[in-house]
Amino acid sequence: MCAALALITASTTLHAQGVRGVVRGTDGRPLAGAEVRADVTGASASTDSLGRYALPRVQPGRTPLRVRLITYSAVDTTIVVPPSGWADVNVVMTRVAPMLAEVRAQGMQNSCDHPTEDGQQSYGQHEATRCATEPVSRGVRQRSTAVR
Repeated sequence: MCAALALITASTTLHAQGVRGVVRGTDGRPLAGAEVRADVTGASASTDSLGRYALPRVQPGRTPLRVRLITYSAVDTTIVVPPSGWADVNVVMTRVAPMLAEVRAQGMQNSCDHPTEDGQQSYGQHEATRCATEPVSRGVRQRSTAVR
């Protein structure tokens, strides 16, 4: 039985096919965590800490390959996968400055966190009606009216 298992494994290894390679930055360093996707089959893998990836069982022939990693320009190329064996495809990615949208924040401040007009803190349940939530925007406090 062990001999049969070894024969099957060796046979499978001889006919294995797919795409494999290394993803690096323009500085030559390996890039970990890049997504490598063969678009026709949808097969995908992430690169390891050495930038290596492998996509087994990709159909032979021409297929688009896409590599993506945040803060790097995506790489789109067409590769040819042989009928048997592996297509070795190494990729170099160019770093780009991230373009982030403007973020605006508005906070709310609870007036119970500050002394009341008579200098006392308003923490008690019976004092809850004196507490109001105040929007704070651009450093200007706008007082809202508490409901009694």
